Amino acid sequence: GNTRNRIDTAEQFIDKVASSSSITGKPYIVKIPGKSDENAQPFLHALIAQTDKTVPAQ
Repeated sequence: GNTRNRIDTAEQFIDKVASSSSITGKPYIVKIPGKSDENAQPFLHALIAQTDKTVPAQ
């Protein structure tokens, strides 16, 4: 297979796929009512870090 495009971790998925449009290059924005808009990449990385602290390893 093509290992160049391989994604092994949630962090890699965030960085390579879930942060910005591959067509326009514009960052994805997270919109939460009552909070200011935030770029998806730092928001998702913070969510992963928070989850890692609260979910026991399997």
